[in-house]
Amino acid sequence: MYSSKLKVLVFMDLNSTVEVLSSKETTSLTAIITVISFIITIQVALSLYNMRKFFKFKVRGPQIIDDLHTLASELSNHLNEFSGMSPVIRQTLADVDVKLNSLNKIIDNHSKRKSKELQKLIQDIEPKSTSYRTEVYEERLNKIYLGLYKLRKQVMEQSEDSKWEQA
Repeated sequence: MYSSKLKVLVFMDLNSTVEVLSSKETTSLTAIITVISFIITIQVALSLYNMRKFFKFKVRGPQIIDDLHTLASELSNHLNEFSGMSPVIRQTLADVDVKLNSLNKIIDNHSKRKSKELQKLIQDIEPKSTSYRTEVYEERLNKIYLGLYKLRKQVMEQSEDSKWEQA
């Protein structure tokens, strides 16, 4: 007799539970909770992305900055002894382009925009016409050198600022 009362009680609870879950208020509440959880999930994913980018910058940033400094010094030496576009200058520019690609993955959008402009200058160093004089190459190399110097300083400032953010 006791077990039959228990079965009826469980059945009544099950019916009332189904009734509550199928109500419009519950459905609306579940929809709201789903949207809120989706927003939280996106926020957590973005936070993880930014943290990953921050720590990549902390680890790789100083090394890339030093490499860019070395390449800028090489480019400056080539500019001081400039007599035309040589394979050594082209190789230095290719190295700079590779370092800028690595840097683009870990810097903020403003610096990334400057870096892409610099890469465009590097790609456009070779004119479409063969009638360019040595002065044009030298002027373009000078622009690349100055752009590299500015970008390096900007990334160094970003590195200094990031020390304060983490503290």
